[in-house]
Formats: sequence, structure tokens, C-alpha cells
Amino acid sequence: MVLFSGKGWSSDVVRLFTRSCWSHVGLVVRDLAHTEPLLLEANTLSEVSDVRTGRQMPGVSLVALTDKLHAYEGRVVIRRWHGEESVDHRREKLAALAHDLLHRPYCNYVASWICRGLRTLPRGMFCSELVAEVYRRAGWLPADFNPARAVPAHFAGDGLPLLKGGLSSPLCVAQTERKCRTDEQVFA
Repeated sequence: MVLFSGKGWSSDVVRLFTRSCWSHVGLVVRDLAHTEPLLLEANTLSEVSDVRTGRQMPGVSLVALTDKLHAYEGRVVIRRWHGEESVDHRREKLAALAHDLLHRPYCNYVASWICRGLRTLPRGMFCSELVAEVYRRAGWLPADFNPARAVPAHFAGDGLPLLKGGLSSPLCVAQTERKCRTDEQVFA
């Protein structure tokens, strides 16, 4: 899982509403069709192209992690999942879940928050809702957990009722010089 703290106004708004230094979250996914690690994310419009469509697109997309890290303005950390499953089984499960959720529309967090107050349900997903939904479907969050209540800060600390494992301490991968560490050991 990858946490982002952006420098733009939309990141500022997310941080204000969530009272956190984190403004975006995505999930590292390995796909047999690609040798490099990919990032599953929900965004208004990603800085990089979706690996399946070849173009930038709003909503849930799958992008090359290295491209995302090089294009992103801000701080980036990862937290690795440690659990009962083998790495290969976990990779297969995450790839299948990513495929199932891919290209769903985006609904920003603030709009979703307002809609909840009005008792209307938005169609799309925001970033932390996407990651929480993957975790819930993988059995790493309780079945009754509401992914729409998750914010990036939940993935930064111990704010989630994780099952069958947990997250490692954060590891900084992007620095101010915009150099990224993307070796196999970090993103395995």
C-alpha cells in the first residue's frame, strides 16, 4: 500500500477534511502481463496513463508505479502487508480484485462526505474507499466494514480493524529530489 501527501489544493482539501498529512492512497499490484509493479488507484485524473487503456483517465486505474512516483509532487511512503497468506497467493488475489474494480468511476472524498449527509449514494469510489474495499474483499477487513468511511490516514496508523495480518512501518520511497526507490525488495 502506498500513501501520498501531495502539494496541490485538492490535496490540501483532503487533508483539511480528514485531519491528516496524507491526501491519497493506492495499492501495489503485480500483474502477470507486466514485469513492473503497478499501482491501483482512484483519482480524478492520474498524472500517468492507465496500463490497460494507454491513456490518462479518471476513476479506478492501474498505472506503472515507477511512472506515478516520478510524476508525483509530494511525499510518498509504503506500508507492506504482512499476513498468513503466501506472497504468490496474495499477488494473485490482489490482481483479481484489481481487475474486478478497474475503471470504476471516481467520486471525490468531499463530495462523498456531503452526499452521505444528504443520504444519497455516489456511484464512484475515492482512493481510500478503493483500498479498503480491496482489503475487505480479500478478508483483511471485517465483512461489515464500510469502505466509504476509510480515509488515507487510516492506512497510515492503526485505525483499521485488520484481520489475518497487519501493515509494516512506513518506508519513505520518494524524496524532495524526486528520486524513487522501486527495487524488488521494497515492492515485493
